[in-house]
Amino acid sequence: MVEGVYIFNPSTVERETLEKIFVGKERKRILDKIVRDLLKGAKIKSPRYYLIIGPRGIGKTHFVTLLYYRLLENSEEIIPVKLAEEEYSIFTLADFLLRVLETLGDTEAIEQLQELSDDKIAIQATEILKEKGKMLVVILENLNQILEEQMNEEEVKKFRAFLQNTNFMSLVSTAPSIFPSVSKHSAPFFNFFHIIHLHELSRDEVWELLQKLAEIEGVPALLERTREPMSSVDAVIRITGGNPRAVMLIYDVLSRDEVTHAEDILFRILDESTPYYQSIYAALDGKKRKVLDALAFLGRPATPKKIALKTRMDERSVATYLRRLERDGYVISKRAGRNTYYSIRDTLFRLWRELRLNPSRKRMVSIFIEFLQVWYTPEECLKKLSSLLTEKRLDGKRAKEIAYLFFSLPKEHKKMVVEPVVKKLLEAGFVEIIEENIEDMEVKEQALFVEFTELLNTKEYEKIIKKADQYIRKNENTAIPWLFKAAALDELGMKEETEKVLKDALERFGDNWVVVLALGFFYMQNNRVSEALGLFEKVIEMVPDLPVGWTFKGKALLLMERHSEAIGALNEAISRAGSEIGELYADRARCYFELGEYEEALKDARHALEIESNNAEAFKVLLLSLLELERYKEALSLLESHLQRYPDDWTAWRIKIGLLGLAERSEDAIKTADELATASPSVPDVWLIRLEAYLAAALGALIEERLGDVRSYLSTAVECIKEVLKRDNNAIKEVARNVSGFLKNIVEYGNLSTLKIVLEFLTPVGELKQILEPFEVAVYVIETGDEREYLKLNPESRRIAEEIVKKLTRGDR
Repeated sequence: MVEGVYIFNPSTVERETLEKIFVGKERKRILDKIVRDLLKGAKIKSPRYYLIIGPRGIGKTHFVTLLYYRLLENSEEIIPVKLAEEEYSIFTLADFLLRVLETLGDTEAIEQLQELSDDKIAIQATEILKEKGKMLVVILENLNQILEEQMNEEEVKKFRAFLQNTNFMSLVSTAPSIFPSVSKHSAPFFNFFHIIHLHELSRDEVWELLQKLAEIEGVPALLERTREPMSSVDAVIRITGGNPRAVMLIYDVLSRDEVTHAEDILFRILDESTPYYQSIYAALDGKKRKVLDALAFLGRPATPKKIALKTRMDERSVATYLRRLERDGYVISKRAGRNTYYSIRDTLFRLWRELRLNPSRKRMVSIFIEFLQVWYTPEECLKKLSSLLTEKRLDGKRAKEIAYLFFSLPKEHKKMVVEPVVKKLLEAGFVEIIEENIEDMEVKEQALFVEFTELLNTKEYEKIIKKADQYIRKNENTAIPWLFKAAALDELGMKEETEKVLKDALERFGDNWVVVLALGFFYMQNNRVSEALGLFEKVIEMVPDLPVGWTFKGKALLLMERHSEAIGALNEAISRAGSEIGELYADRARCYFELGEYEEALKDARHALEIESNNAEAFKVLLLSLLELERYKEALSLLESHLQRYPDDWTAWRIKIGLLGLAERSEDAIKTADELATASPSVPDVWLIRLEAYLAAALGALIEERLGDVRSYLSTAVECIKEVLKRDNNAIKEVARNVSGFLKNIVEYGNLSTLKIVLEFLTPVGELKQILEPFEVAVYVIETGDEREYLKLNPESRRIAEEIVKKLTRGDR
């Protein structure tokens, strides 16, 4: 693997490795030429002064380190001195000469000199170095930093005079670009150096470098891939611009088969390079700086016209500044037809500016996304994604890998996998990586929908509201945050707030039919059906060819009991639906049922169940239609089949027991209820079902005047009431509904004596006191004739008691 030291500190790498990865005929030619020239100069005591120019990462340190090794081979004529890559302590000529002596290991000389003044150090150090008797070749990197930032003007002049007036020291220096101390006519070092530009690697040289790296590190698969057609190398050149350091970063991605390690190295070096890149901006005048920054912001090659639009400057002026920037080595140009495209020469500078514009470490680095896009096919990326998505535990590193692979996919492929990717990252707590980097609004909306849906499913309503507010404040052109905020508020029971959010969304996104539909749905859920209907009709106006508006119009009309009109709307929805939707047929079945057209209801309900076998509404309509048609056997058969598939559907069990009663099979009903209670004694619904069965059996026995059975059934019914309430206190309403219905039937079909028998069993159940009170008062009034007893009751209970008295006495009371 290419470690950071490999990429950013070539001086520490073994010579053999440096030689092997030194590629490019032109670079090798330049190196050989400089070595020959320096040797020639040494022989005739004529110093040479070189300035190697090239952006960061171009290979300057690599180049001068190899130069140092080559010169060491000629130590009989030359003494090579390679100073540190960064010399932060050279502020004077004396500092420079002391550093040369330190590097040579001449500690005795340093001890003699360091207590002297700078002028005396310069004089005596010059004599000591001269006495070496050989040409010193000093390699001094980042000369721009020393001359521009560290030495004052007087010291720069002294340095120039020293070099010019001695014949025993050659200087090979480096800088990332031409700088004022060597370019200004008035500067001491103007026209002093022989300037050599190191250019980006060519296509063949990039291919050779990748081959060498793969060979050194023994990565067979990668070595094999670099031997494939050169399209893969074209990908690397396109992304890196041929910058060797960027090529090595990309190689690191390939060799490790991961992006995040290379990203960490890149972030580190860019952080360390901040002062340098800031100095580039500082060195440029305002207009040049603006043009360069616009080009960095665009992030891709651009024409003067494009940059002029970005900077709001005159196109001809922009073209002039671009030519000057190119002359100074900051940008490069390339002709394409009639247009000239400019791009930033230093790939790392472009990345530095990109990250400064978007400083969050959650941001993705464009160079890696672009590389993955051209190196891997979408199918390869999808395969890698699938493997990562199956991992049970996901750390930040693996989450970033998923994000990089996702962003490297074409849009259509992104849409295919956005749901599992967002779910996985949300589960692992890294979904922000996706949120902060999606630019395509269609994909972003899809990702947001998945994320908010997951949060809604897990009932994280406060989190939804907080996240939605963040997006709403950004004023992004999507209604999804508004809609899910409304949904969360609705779940929290905050109806007024929900309506306000939906109305605000409607004002902001009035042309979005989904927002109109959402407000209509909210009104319908809150019994404001007339208002809802108006909004659904607006949806139909906006998207008449979609079924959705017609579907909800049908639902609203159904709630308003305008069944014939509802059928018309549902017909329109069915005709527009791309595929059959069970819910539409279930709603239409309900309409037919309410109109008494039971055969049509049966037909639609059956069709709905063919489409969606678990459609509860269709199942209910089907059963009710069979009951209305008195086709009890079919209904029972249907229930038997249903309960085999859904044995915990207590509503179905309740209907089945009711059907057994209608079919005059009360014993079977009781037996079924008893078996349920034995099988699932902990389920409150089971005891409610058993209560209904025994109350129905008691009513039947009473009508047939089997008082012994009445008492037995009532005793069991009371037992069921106690069992229900023991398991669920909230079930009292359902118990009360059953008991109240049973008592009304007693009044309808029985007499005073049977009512008293029933009350004898039910009165001890304290929870039924409020329900039983009107019946007890009615019995008292009938037996005593004292109507003052009515005064104990509230108006509604009194009305009930008076009605009971009338029915039981068949009198006028």
